[in-house]
Amino acid sequence: MTGKGVAFFLIFGIWLLTGPDLILAADITATLDSSDGTSSFSIKDSAAVSQAAIDSDGNMTLKGGFRLDSAGAECISSETLIVDGNVYIGVTNVTDRRLLVAGPNPVVDHTPNDLLELRGLGVWSNPRMLFTEGGNIQGGISVDNQAGNKGDILFYTNSSDYPSPSVTEKMRIRYNGNVGIGTQSPAETLEVAGNVRLSGAIKYNALPDFRLVYRDDFQSGAAGWSMTNRSTLGPCTMLGGYNTFSIGSFYRDFDLTGITHTEVLVRLDYWLIDSWDGEQAYVEIGGIRAWNQFANQTDGGPDIGGGVWRDMVQAVEGRISHTGNTLRVLVGSTLNQTPDDESFGIDNVEVWVR
Repeated sequence: MTGKGVAFFLIFGIWLLTGPDLILAADITATLDSSDGTSSFSIKDSAAVSQAAIDSDGNMTLKGGFRLDSAGAECISSETLIVDGNVYIGVTNVTDRRLLVAGPNPVVDHTPNDLLELRGLGVWSNPRMLFTEGGNIQGGISVDNQAGNKGDILFYTNSSDYPSPSVTEKMRIRYNGNVGIGTQSPAETLEVAGNVRLSGAIKYNALPDFRLVYRDDFQSGAAGWSMTNRSTLGPCTMLGGYNTFSIGSFYRDFDLTGITHTEVLVRLDYWLIDSWDGEQAYVEIGGIRAWNQFANQTDGGPDIGGGVWRDMVQAVEGRISHTGNTLRVLVGSTLNQTPDDESFGIDNVEVWVR
């Protein structure tokens, strides 16, 4: 063992080491007398204040930061524990994890075998894990410790951008297993306060329900239809209608590419307007006549608009087996007069699949 400016002194049976640098040319072993349980090895600063100590029981005490750094970087004043590398607790021979905690027999009850425990600092504080970026909290997970909600797991996300982040609760799993999105008190197994968009099917046990894939109310246009002229009858805006369409038919090819299905269900409102005299209204789905009706000017309800004859709306629903990528919905009539005398239109077209 050599030292630069190092001096050794024996005072009252105690060896003291002084000097700025110490160089060890070989391993050095220091044996602490543990018979009294109070012996320790201390490193003190210039004011003789202990900064680090190892006692005879192997316990280590540090005042300040502790850093394991492959480049040999020193701690700065704000650092307490810095590890440049991976940390493994309870497991060895793993190289692909920054932090891995493993217990011998993970169980769900509160025992010493728990893998990881987060504790709040007070009786009413909530244990939590936060995710930050640039010093700002971007999200987090916590456990509610308030009366009536104990055991609830809360999920937070950042609702606004830097520099004014606003972290708010977005989802909660209640202690009874109910999940709430947008609500803190879900009354069902899943409760969502807001809109839900699905790309798959909702199933009741093994039976899938129909799901809506298209809806057209013609309020802003009629894109995709072979005829795009719209009209208004009373409160309704429709495709076709009074003084707009009468003779023939029009259609739309709906694209179902990528939507797995074996059945389609089409719903629409079919308007029969003014002086029908025994003509036929019809709807075809995928080339199949799904609905038809003969009508007369005396059928239906009161005159809503247009001419002086009665007007009538029929709720049409048709279902067929279908697995293709394209579905044609065609509506038509056998009317033979101009649309200012007799006409038809459609509204609220929906395509459902399962």
